[in-house]
Amino acid sequence: MILCVCLLAAPAGAKTFASKHYRLETVTVAKGLRSPWGLAFLPSGAMIVTERAGGIRIVSPGGQVSPRLAGMPAVYAHGQGGMLDVALDARLTNEVQFLYDQELQWEQNTISSI
Repeated sequence: MILCVCLLAAPAGAKTFASKHYRLETVTVAKGLRSPWGLAFLPSGAMIVTERAGGIRIVSPGGQVSPRLAGMPAVYAHGQGGMLDVALDARLTNEVQFLYDQELQWEQNTISSI
């Protein structure tokens, strides 16, 4: 069985889906996030979750959602842009990297830069 993690508000109860090789089950592990986009699991079992509009939150193993982290850069959340993904340093140091879009002005045009 493969477990699919749902971070959006969902109806009560798990839903099960069958594929050719697996039975998939969705389980809501956290509620109250706005457009969750990327996540990374910490060694403690908690998750760092990015929200498309620029929020970054920590979700505890029990599903408690932290307030948005302060001091994050301005994010260009239009089209496919936003606070996209998060990755932990492979060496398990205290470093976390985020991938996000910034709005840039260039010759009277607005462009998105990652």
